[in-house]
Amino acid sequence: MDNSITGFQQIVDLPCIIESHKTIDRKNIYKTADICQMMVCTEKEEPEEESKPVKKKDGVPKVDKKYLFPHGVTPPLKNVRKRRFRRTLKKKVSSVFSKFVDKC
Repeated sequence: MDNSITGFQQIVDLPCIIESHKTIDRKNIYKTADICQMMVCTEKEEPEEESKPVKKKDGVPKVDKKYLFPHGVTPPLKNVRKRRFRRTLKKKVSSVFSKFVDKC
């Protein structure tokens, strides 16, 4: 009898870094690792779209959104990426503030 199960796996980036701890005597704990990625396993295979890495003007590669996990590990952190982290300002908005400061 074959007990193997096939499925689809994908490594995603978590919104926050998680620390894992270990104890020997149930009194003292020590940090063992920082976890920033997670493997998500499903039974259905999702179609994978091939995309070329997009680079910004600075030469730093931009992170593909399909690898960003929107939720945390626990239920209270559902949609944490939308609720907790703000979007970055565009250059147009910052240039308006600098023009206003120059006038004053």
